[in-house]
Amino acid sequence: MKQHSISQIFESALHDFEKALSRNSGRPDEIGGPREKQVRDFLKIFLPEKIGVAKGYVINQGGNISKECDVVFFNKETCPRFILDVENDLRLFPIEEVYGVAEIKSTLDKDELNNAKQKLHSVSAIYSKRYDHIPDDSEELFPHSKWNEPFKIVFSYKMWKNWDDFEFLYELHGAHSPDAAFILDCGAYINATDETLARKNSFTKRNTLQASTQDREVHNQIVSRFACGDRSRHYDDFLFYDVKDAVLLLMMYTFVLDEIKKMELPNYCSGDYIVFWAAQSNIAFG
Repeated sequence: MKQHSISQIFESALHDFEKALSRNSGRPDEIGGPREKQVRDFLKIFLPEKIGVAKGYVINQGGNISKECDVVFFNKETCPRFILDVENDLRLFPIEEVYGVAEIKSTLDKDELNNAKQKLHSVSAIYSKRYDHIPDDSEELFPHSKWNEPFKIVFSYKMWKNWDDFEFLYELHGAHSPDAAFILDCGAYINATDETLARKNSFTKRNTLQASTQDREVHNQIVSRFACGDRSRHYDDFLFYDVKDAVLLLMMYTFVLDEIKKMELPNYCSGDYIVFWAAQSNIAFG
């Protein structure tokens, strides 16, 4: 009887990534496009049906628009279909429908990393300005729900050969750090938090996340970091996983899935987009 495994599934997926990387027409637009599409196709196949995956711009009710994102994870069941380009599935996404965003790079050098961080930060700006359109005299009537900011990741097929580890980490956790970076031929970098410290422990000891949250080593690490003055419990460093290829894809997939499961998107009135975007366009309702 033929044996099946998760490893087998992701080894098969890796072949498609290798094909996308091997395509080289000489034109940058014909190289990057298929590689970005491969990542989106992979995520569309593996993520649950209710989670949409497309590219486009994140917007808020006040009329702010992010930079174009290579991947937007959104609530497929309720997100309006604001499609800008049907052929390329380029859309506008209300911030209230967005779980997270990702930027895709062929080779992650300093310029490409900074470009990715700026694009991802533009989504954080949309989130931070989500209530700016509310008039001051009615702001107290608006239900300021405290849903989480969309998660942000970088994926790259290759690491720039001239990076050294210190320089890469320095650039990675400068301003506008992503939550994680996944490099197919190198490894995974996950921003350190109480939870990700426990997850690292669970990988090391081959234990569940729940059990690792109670582990004495994890407790000591958290206490040590907290004692150093980081009251936010969101630490300024990254945990490195020396994984590549199929295992790297599996790690990225499970990271995205876990982050989405933690997100609780807010209730909002779709009609409010009409009210405030109409005002941006000087449209008056008689």
